[in-house]
Amino acid sequence: MAGNSIKLADLDVLIRPMQEGDWQETLGLIHYSIQILNSNDYTPEEVEIVVGMYTLQEISTWKMAYVAQYGDKIVGVIGGYCEVWSLLRIQGLFVHPNYIRRKIGSKLLRKFEEISTLEKGIKGIVVASSLTAQDFYIASGYELAECNDPLTSYLTTTLPVASVDSVPTVRFLKTVARDEPETKEFISSVFLFIILSLLLLFFLFLIL
Repeated sequence: MAGNSIKLADLDVLIRPMQEGDWQETLGLIHYSIQILNSNDYTPEEVEIVVGMYTLQEISTWKMAYVAQYGDKIVGVIGGYCEVWSLLRIQGLFVHPNYIRRKIGSKLLRKFEEISTLEKGIKGIVVASSLTAQDFYIASGYELAECNDPLTSYLTTTLPVASVDSVPTVRFLKTVARDEPETKEFISSVFLFIILSLLLLFFLFLIL
């Protein structure tokens, strides 16, 4: 259809930390997003299970959470916390159905990824994605996580309830790329040694 080829302009939103006063509005956004956007990939029963996973108590436990604000309205949210194995875990990334394909999800994810580059010891970011969002994570550079990998095996319980096995998810991992200072210093030392050696050989050649 012609409408599918229309490229929507990026939406200029404010990405800011989620506050306690945002919880109620954010929870409504999460539930509405799940009910509308996930309905093509999950049964009505599965949708209701996932909706029930996200409560005020659940989102209040997110140690790192950001919302996308457009005007006076919250149109997106991402939340999670640092887990075992020094991994950041995304507990939820949701965009209001009326504002999808406007780069809001990408902006929220980028903000969350910035944390991993600032925090020392963070090895990567993990997420148990819905079937609906798997293409989004792949396009964002995430790779399938092997369940037998001890680094990511705990993802079998990544969603907030024990009945996660009744709702299909796709487990993704993105490692944090960072330059190791020790490696830089080693390379610099080797380079300096080579330069000094060449200079020494040059002077020996002049003397001889």
